[in-house]
Parts: sequence; structure tokens; C-alpha cells
Amino acid sequence: MDHGVIVVTVGYRLGVFGFAGLPALTAEGHGSSGEYGVLDQIAALHWVHDNIAAFGGNPHNVTLFGESAGSFDAVAIAASPLGHGLFTRLAAQTESYFAGRGTFTIHDAEAIGRQVARKVGCTGAAHVLTCLRAKPAAKLVVAAGVGNGEPWTGGVVLPHSPLTLIARQRHPVPMLVGSNREEGVFILQGQGAPVPPQHPFTRKDWITYTNILVGRSHGHKARQLYPPSRYDSPYWDTVGMYTDAVYTCPMRRLALASRGRVYRYLYTHRYQNNAFLASFRAAHFLDDPILWGDATLLRGLLGNKPYRFSPDERALTATMSTYWTNFAKIGNPNGPRLPRWPQYQPASERVIVLDQPASHVRFYQVRQCAFLDSLPTIGA
Repeated sequence: MDHGVIVVTVGYRLGVFGFAGLPALTAEGHGSSGEYGVLDQIAALHWVHDNIAAFGGNPHNVTLFGESAGSFDAVAIAASPLGHGLFTRLAAQTESYFAGRGTFTIHDAEAIGRQVARKVGCTGAAHVLTCLRAKPAAKLVVAAGVGNGEPWTGGVVLPHSPLTLIARQRHPVPMLVGSNREEGVFILQGQGAPVPPQHPFTRKDWITYTNILVGRSHGHKARQLYPPSRYDSPYWDTVGMYTDAVYTCPMRRLALASRGRVYRYLYTHRYQNNAFLASFRAAHFLDDPILWGDATLLRGLLGNKPYRFSPDERALTATMSTYWTNFAKIGNPNGPRLPRWPQYQPASERVIVLDQPASHVRFYQVRQCAFLDSLPTIGA
């Protein structure tokens, strides 16, 4: 806000209420099911369009901006016919994998709903929806579990995959997109992998977890593209492959799909004032506290202990926040006293490296992405 922009944050339905479907819900929604969380966000954009002038804002200069799951949703809305005319630019941080690839469909949403109905005893009811709507909300939340939060394809919001829809757009919006160099740390840990230095991560682990990601039949080829000599250890080698598969390469595909102006970044900073935080390197989410200039966002990782930004980190906050707000204002992150951020072009694939100081890289992981993008599914 110090940069002269208005920030609007959005609450939307989550989990079972935002993303679970059911055949009866699909029928009720005329072919749509489980899109309620994204529809809530589209409704919020309508509210912004209708009301932001009363707050000093411009309804014709709106940047849609999200990180992690928010990035999923922002990409989905940017691609959706329902988002047309509601925003001017897209800033998507860290991932577009599920939405970008269009892997999950309304039928997958319906499978979640059937599972919930079975768990709460509604499968045999004469009217399944009536039965479910009579159940306590908390019971439905527990029955659905966690992890149901991806926009589905095949419905009203996304009739096709976002990449397909974005590639077809006649009037593409400018995009600022990117990811972190070691995003895959937490996904790999979620797979049950040993976590150094507490536990050794061996060459055998490297083979096991890369096979989990790409499948045993593709494992050898994948590992050839990630030679151990390029990485500090088998653990960071595996993190590199997971990061590319789930974050780097899908973001690259999104950047290449757009026919509009694109600015792409790679975030590489390691926290300097805490060894535990530094051990995660540039993992998922760790760019967000720097972007917002808010060290309190790190308390969850630090057991509620405070963190103080280093001088380099305060400088990086100033640079990143200025890039993002410049982009929100004019569709171009560049400005006075900033390292130049080149426009992303397929012929050169120049990407800015966000660290202190900033730098550039060309054709980042393109051979690896060519292979990973060719796989029909990714195990992570």
C-alpha cells in the first residue's frame, strides 16, 4: 500500500464446500460441480468491478494475484470465460500445475462427493443432497479430509484446460509468473522421504523417490537429466526434479501458452538470519514473506518465534514489492532504480533471478521440462 495500490483480499469456500462435487450437484449446476470456491472468487471480482471506485480504485485496472493455491485459482480465472473483463493483469506465484495441465475434471470432484456421502451415511438416501445438507458442517469437513482445492476442468468455469483456453484468447492479459528454485522440499517431505541432516538420504532413496514421481519406466531417463554432479546431494537432486515437475515446468508452459506480454521470474533467496529457515533454501511459500515485507509470516515455521530480516532481505523486499506494484499499475514491473526485468520471449527464455542482487538466466531447465512435460502423469 506504500506503493500507491489498493489490496483486496478474498475469502472463499474451501475443501468440501468449495471443491467437492457429486452427480446430483452436477445436474443441479447444469454440468458444473465442485466449482464453488472459484465461483466465489469470480463473484468477488464482480464486487471489485462494481464498488472499488468508492475506495479510490479503478475498476478497469485490476490485477488478479495469487500464491500457491491462490495461483491455481488465479490461473483458472484468467483462463475462464467467466473471468473475461473482470481483471487487467495476472500475477501468479509458484504453481499452475493442476489447473495448467487440466488433469483433474468434474468427474474427480464427483468422486470426492461420493466418498463424503458414503462416509456420512447418505449413499442410500432417497435424496442424497437433502441428506448431505442436513449433516453438520464439521462432519462433512472431516469426511472430505484435506487437499481438495484444485479448480476442475469440464465445467462452467473451465470448459477446457486453462492452457488451452489461454492459448486461444484473442486479447491476452499481461502476466507476471514464476516459481522458487527449491519449491519441492515440502512435497518431497509429504511423500515420507528422509529429511537431512536428521536422516541420511541415500542414492537408493534418490532412485525410489524419483520413480515415485515419474514412474519406474521413466525413472532412468529422468535421472540422466538430473546428474548427481550438478547437486549438493541426492536429496537436493530429488528436490530439483520434484520442483521442476510440479512448479518450474508448468509455469514455463503457462508463460509459453500466452500470446501476451509475460514477465517470468525464478526466486532463489535463502534466509540469512536463521539456520533452520536457511536449510529449506528457496522452498515453497518462502518468497511470500519477502514480497509482503512481513517476517511474522515465518512464525509458523519457527515455532512462533520472531524473525528479523537481514539488510539484504529488506532490500529484496523493496525490489520485489516495487516490481509487483509497478506491474499492477502499468503491466510492466520495470521502473527507476530497479534491475531490468526483461520480457519473457520463447526465442531466448530470459528469466529474472530474484535474489540480492538480482541476475538473469536463459533457457532455465528446458531439457528437463521437455521430458517432464511429455509424461502423461506425474506421481507427486
